[in-house]
Amino acid sequence: MGLYKRTNDRIITGGCGLRRFLSIEEDISTSIMLAGASPVCIIVEGDDDKLFWEKILNSDLEFYIPQFEEGKSKKVAVIEITKSSIKYKKNIIGIIDADFDRIIENSILESSRLSNNVFMNDYHDLLVMIFLSNYMKEFLNKFINREKVLSIIEVKRPSIDREISTEEICTTISSIIFKIAFNYGLIRYLSISKEYNLDFKKIVLKIEDSFNFGKIIQKICFKNNKTALVENIRGFIEHASFKANQEPEIVQGHDLFNLLSQIITLRNVGDLIDVATTSPEEMIFFSILSNLTKFDFENNSIFKNLIEWADNNEISLF
Repeated sequence: MGLYKRTNDRIITGGCGLRRFLSIEEDISTSIMLAGASPVCIIVEGDDDKLFWEKILNSDLEFYIPQFEEGKSKKVAVIEITKSSIKYKKNIIGIIDADFDRIIENSILESSRLSNNVFMNDYHDLLVMIFLSNYMKEFLNKFINREKVLSIIEVKRPSIDREISTEEICTTISSIIFKIAFNYGLIRYLSISKEYNLDFKKIVLKIEDSFNFGKIIQKICFKNNKTALVENIRGFIEHASFKANQEPEIVQGHDLFNLLSQIITLRNVGDLIDVATTSPEEMIFFSILSNLTKFDFENNSIFKNLIEWADNNEISLF
């Protein structure tokens, strides 16, 4: 995921002073060692995932982030290490993001590389699952910048009653944010599925600029020197047809949290972070994380699947 800045150096320093990444065999050996000292060793893609599952699951579990080479797929690393490790230990599982794999052709799901010990998050990624959790309504009610949000809603509904309840404001802005992120996700999806290879790193997504999404499309194509794609992308978005339950597979969590940071009044979230060096998106993540419980995700498939696996293996995860 990448919201959380790593506090530990996962690159190993050899005796000669050269920095190197662990091999797949060393990753497997480490996970086996951790599994031997814990009821379960859980392999995850990154620090955000580790923090989340440490908060939700039992405290006596071990977590491991593969020390994969930069540029290689985090997801594939988790899958391959987990599949190889279970030959030696039954109490090793992997948790991965779905990304676009449930809806894109030739994905990991179609490659038969998943195993019974690899669990995939609901929706596109962990942040989307958090955004759609039971807790988000409470979070928005507590931290939303009411005046900022009203000014945004008024663009869409000029006749809005400014005495509208905070709960209705939160519901409305959540829908607006999700729709913006969905449209943006469609461009990401199209870039991957059609191999447009668009770079989104230099694009700043702002709520106010997103009501005219044609400008966003033009900006992305212009930044990538691919203006010839504008009409293709515009036509795809106008005619895109996905089922309602597929929309969270399109939305990317980073886009949601970026948009959230623009309408949230940030406050102290405790001793977990250094406020001076933490981005708004990270502060939101930590603020939400500190209040989450497993009951906020009781309807999510991954939780049901983890419970079933734990029961079958007589292991307590929650």
